[in-house]
Amino acid sequence: MTGAAPRRRLSLWAQLFLAAMASTAVALGVVGLFVQHATASQLTAYNHRRSLAMVHRVGGALAEQYRRQGEPGLQAAAAHYATLLGSVITIETEAGHVLYRAQPPVGGRHGGSTVATTVRLYALGPHIRVVLSHLPTLGPRLSPVIRSLLSSLLVASLVGFLASLLLSSLVGDRIVRQLQHIAQGARRLGAGEWSYRVAPEGPAEVRALADDFNRMASALESGEADRQRLMADVAHELRTPLAILEGYLEAWREGVDIPGADPLAVAQQQARIVAQLVDELQDMALADAHQLYLQRSEVDLAQLAVDVGTEWRRSADQRHIHLTVDRIPVPSVWGDARRLRQVLGNLVGNAVKYTPDGGRVAIRVEADAPAREVRVTVADNGPGIAPEHQAHVFDRLYRVDSSRSRGTGGFGLGLAIAKELVELHGGRIGVESTPGHGATFFVVLPAGPPGEPPAPPAGGPASRQS
Repeated sequence: MTGAAPRRRLSLWAQLFLAAMASTAVALGVVGLFVQHATASQLTAYNHRRSLAMVHRVGGALAEQYRRQGEPGLQAAAAHYATLLGSVITIETEAGHVLYRAQPPVGGRHGGSTVATTVRLYALGPHIRVVLSHLPTLGPRLSPVIRSLLSSLLVASLVGFLASLLLSSLVGDRIVRQLQHIAQGARRLGAGEWSYRVAPEGPAEVRALADDFNRMASALESGEADRQRLMADVAHELRTPLAILEGYLEAWREGVDIPGADPLAVAQQQARIVAQLVDELQDMALADAHQLYLQRSEVDLAQLAVDVGTEWRRSADQRHIHLTVDRIPVPSVWGDARRLRQVLGNLVGNAVKYTPDGGRVAIRVEADAPAREVRVTVADNGPGIAPEHQAHVFDRLYRVDSSRSRGTGGFGLGLAIAKELVELHGGRIGVESTPGHGATFFVVLPAGPPGEPPAPPAGGPASRQS
């Protein structure tokens, strides 16, 4: 049993065209009805004003005839106007009592309007009403004019309708063509053509979509370049320690004595390099998947800085680098001690690597009580970092000196991972450097457990461990 065939949907151009046609037709229909209603209303009001003016004039003429000739003159004038206007003229009291009625020769009409006015006929009473019944209107005489007006309106509506369809067709075709270009770009990106870009054209919304597409394409192109560089760097970084490891193991297996070298110690060192590279790659993958989780507790950053300094002291002493730690009592921070040790270890390790023999590296921990923060700085007197590189030192796979290897400059992931970890703790990391005068990396973290005010730093002089 086969499923129902999918319904065929209209194209975007057809939908835009039908929507424009429907909206134009509705708009013209509403305008036509409004014009017709307004014309009828104005014609009715004009007829009423015209009839009221006529009955005023007739009433005034009847009053004048009655004043001059009395009742015979009134009756003669009423009969004359009834014949002239083709209307029934009634003279009555305000209470409705008919005093006199004049009929037109054909016996009156069965259409038109009835209008009344009050005049003063002193001999018949203080207030007498003159009523003109079935007074003819201007409708029949204006019918050709109205028909001509409606015909002109219909022609104008049709012309406007066709013009709107033409314009909507042109605009819709332009929008659809631009969207087709963006769709084509998406297909070409999917095929691996990362350099493809779309020229922003059309309405503002479509141009914004094209700009977003181009930004996405740039990000994908950069990501693909990073991926390719990552693969090449990983292969390069693994090749050296594995080659050394293989050579020393081969020598150890064959019993070859290498003067001044311990094959097992060298193999252990190279295995540690490979493990560190794998750990960094794993941390970066977890950060990309938003799965870098922290096991938080109260951490004494001052003691942590001392421990990290102790770990790197041997490497510093081998090159006669003076490594100091200013251990100033500070409030505890709420974080993952292992991850924070990883951050500080990366900063101190970089400082030791880049500091020349006989130089100095200073680690300092201090508190900013008003800001409720703890600040750790790692300063060296190495070559420093040029301004154009400072904005990128925390980017993934970025090296200030691209010629450096892991042994001399790292893999380009340590600072990027450190930035991820510090931001997970709600803090910030940065660098300040003047070329030729060393570099100072800093980490700022909020003090105290969440929801609790930080404890004030203990008094007394700062203790230095060097």
